[in-house]
Formats: sequence, structure tokens, C-alpha cells
Amino acid sequence: MKKWELRSILRYKNKINKWIRVFWILFVGMVVSYLIFTKLFWFNISPSIPLGIYKEIKIGNISKGDIVVFKMDENFEKYSSTKNILAAKKIVAIYGDKLEIRNNHLFVNGEDYGEYTKGIQKAELKISKNGYWVLSKEKYSLDSRYFGEIKKENILKKVKLVYQIK
Repeated sequence: MKKWELRSILRYKNKINKWIRVFWILFVGMVVSYLIFTKLFWFNISPSIPLGIYKEIKIGNISKGDIVVFKMDENFEKYSSTKNILAAKKIVAIYGDKLEIRNNHLFVNGEDYGEYTKGIQKAELKISKNGYWVLSKEKYSLDSRYFGEIKKENILKKVKLVYQIK
């Protein structure tokens, strides 16, 4: 083999090695970024809360207006095709708030949250001390109208909107 042929082969081999290293660096970088991003952020694609990217924040105290992530009760997984459902919803009622049904509509402290159940003209609902009602004004939202209150111990994390998709 001639000297110039050997140099050509070595140059070609070095280019291939360079591209393999670049590929692996990019691949590992993407995998690490994905793992970090999915552990710190929550993506919402349901219109029951604003569409967008949410950042996980420390749970601390839970109050009205907080958006929480919780595990859906097994009894209500029949409404979805997936199991172990995590849902993100806004807390609109806590212990001491007035929940009532009037003319088939659910009211929280006098604010109308839409249709509740056909056939119920008037009723009052109670919330336990460690319970929260999560509701949306979105018509077909799977929320406390269907599964009732959620307990504090079932709340996994709180999230805060960092980027809204319009």
C-alpha cells in the first residue's frame, strides 16, 4: 500500500470517529435533557386549565387557586383509556366553602360552574377538612363533579404555569 493511500484511509477513519463522537454527545445530551425536563415540568393539553407548560413547585400549603397534580381514583379510570391517570386541576373550593346545586347547576360560593347532574334541583354539598374540590368551567372537564373531593394525601405536587400556549 502506498503512503498516500494510507493517509487517505486514516483521514477518512478520523472523520467517521468524529461524527460518531458528535452523535453520542448529542444523543446523551438529549436523553439527559429529557429526563431532567420531564421530572421538573408538567405539560397540559387539556383545556380545563390553561394549555401550556407548568413547572413543579414545592407543595407547602394548599389553598384555593392552586393547580395541583393528583392520582385519579381507580374507580374513575373507566373515563379514560389509560391507567394510573395523573390529573392537573385548579382547586376552587376548600373546607368551609358553600357548594350547592340549584336548577341542575353547581355553585361554589355563589359562582356558577355549569351543569352538575340532571334531575337535582336543589342540594348542598359538604367538603371535609382535608378535602378539596377541583373544578373547571370547561363543559366536559373530568373534575370533582364526577369524582367528588380529592384528599390532601392524594395530591402529588403543585404546578405553576410558566408558558401558555394560545
